[in-house]
Amino acid sequence: MKAIGIKEYGGPENIVELDATKPQINDDQVLVETKAVGINPFDWKIATGSVKAWLKLKLPIIMDSDFAGVVVAVGANVQEFAAGDRVVGFTLTGASAEYIAADPKKMALLPDNVDFTTAAGVPEASMTIWQGIFNHAHVQPNEKVLIQGGAGGLGTFGIQILHQIGAKVYTTASAKNADLLKSLGADEVIDYHTTKITDVLSDMDVVFDTIGGDTVAEDFEVLKPYGRLVSVLGAQPNELAKEKHLRVMDESADFNHLDLQPMVDSIALGKTKVVIDKTFPFSVDGVREAIETSQSHHAVGKLIVDFSK
Repeated sequence: MKAIGIKEYGGPENIVELDATKPQINDDQVLVETKAVGINPFDWKIATGSVKAWLKLKLPIIMDSDFAGVVVAVGANVQEFAAGDRVVGFTLTGASAEYIAADPKKMALLPDNVDFTTAAGVPEASMTIWQGIFNHAHVQPNEKVLIQGGAGGLGTFGIQILHQIGAKVYTTASAKNADLLKSLGADEVIDYHTTKITDVLSDMDVVFDTIGGDTVAEDFEVLKPYGRLVSVLGAQPNELAKEKHLRVMDESADFNHLDLQPMVDSIALGKTKVVIDKTFPFSVDGVREAIETSQSHHAVGKLIVDFSK
């Protein structure tokens, strides 16, 4: 079968077509015919080897994690899905292939009115921010919440979810993306090119930081005492954070059907929108371009590899 991945760690130039065999599923898996794949920063961090110190994988690696497709076979113990079901899900690696041996506990049924390219943009970004909002920060209605990096995949989902639960939503982004983010539910969009958040914000209840680096110190400044910082890139409290008794949390998604299905259903009902920046063909050049675009940190919303292109 056709599959795209790496034989050695490195940049996009190391992405190649692999000689892969169609997966054989065990009794607890389903076989999915892939229709689309979503690209996430974690995918290229695996490919570059930047996480290999703690994530031990055997080369060669079929790339990418978010997928949408059709179930073609189910293991003997699987009761949640049947052949013919349209599905969306997550697999740590292996998505950029014509077929995936997938874990049904990390999948959701895909309603007929949600196309595969839209669905492929859902799992990792939406689950990371969903669980950050509800399971870790426990955001309440009327709380003031800042999302650092609102135009990315995490941010575009986060703004919508926070708006739906009645939070006051602030976000940083380029001015060109302000109208889009306001349409998703942002109350205030701060142009990070021209304005420091520390000059215009204070007493935030929660900050979600999708950027890291120098922004973390700013997060600590704008949070109220006993506020919460949720970082997807890792953050350590500085002296100010300790003085203010801030709660600092690292966020990574725990992929499961129970959280993913409500998110997919919300999209099917038109309550939540998947913002897609660009789609790419299922080819070596297509996946390379998708990864390079993700690495630029300038994509608005999600990047999708469409297997029909």
